[in-house]
Amino acid sequence: MVVPMNTTNYKKHGTPPFQIILVHGGPGAIGDLNPLARRLGESFGVIETLHYAKSIDGQINEIKDAIITDGKTPVKLVGHSWGAWLCYIYASHYPEHVNKLIMLSSGTFNPELRDHIAVTRNRRLKSIDFEKFRQLQKQLSSKEASIRNNAFCEMGNMLVKLDSYEIQKGMNYQTACRHDVFKGVYPEADELRNSGALIRMGHQINCPVVAIHGDYDPHPREGIEDPLKKILRNFDFYSIEKCGHYPWLEKYSSETFYKILKKKLA
Repeated sequence: MVVPMNTTNYKKHGTPPFQIILVHGGPGAIGDLNPLARRLGESFGVIETLHYAKSIDGQINEIKDAIITDGKTPVKLVGHSWGAWLCYIYASHYPEHVNKLIMLSSGTFNPELRDHIAVTRNRRLKSIDFEKFRQLQKQLSSKEASIRNNAFCEMGNMLVKLDSYEIQKGMNYQTACRHDVFKGVYPEADELRNSGALIRMGHQINCPVVAIHGDYDPHPREGIEDPLKKILRNFDFYSIEKCGHYPWLEKYSSETFYKILKKKLA
């Protein structure tokens, strides 16, 4: 659902010290980690960052501002999907700020495996209205920002269903979808991956890194596990059964996900 743009670039959950930073995906899926943030806020001090910047540097600065203003360093960075990459980049830029990096459902670091995602989704298209999806894609070219954002949000909701094993009932939340953020950030991120610069940033990461990935996620695990274990000094990979791209939403595996995540945050 599209909601008005928030002027605050982060939300706090739980009580101080705020040493866990949650970074959402997209780019442009602002607020999609809110259910996870609220759940973790029952046990930890959490900052949920909200990214409106239209460049990678801008989003890095949004994280930095939240950490400096209300966080307590060193922090544990937890990023989902694009947010996993963004946290990886941040940890390479500011290693002194981070004592653990947790990557949830990361995108593939191997550009040769990028098409694997589309192939997997194409096999699953019977689960969504593909004609409606195509019409929404056309609306992304509209001159009206509100039309683009609504289409972007509806497409995102359809992809959540496509990329999940089975979502729990009642897992509804609001996301401030911003297509302009996606258009600004994604080409930069894709070029970093294609050039190899993204994976090489791992040489500058000093903290332990954990990747948590669902076995139903269309993003292939070998595009994450294989490159990262070669370049990172301290890396663990966890695969969860009956789990897609949004582990906290899953009916059969969300508690397994939370058990792993809380153990790694403790």
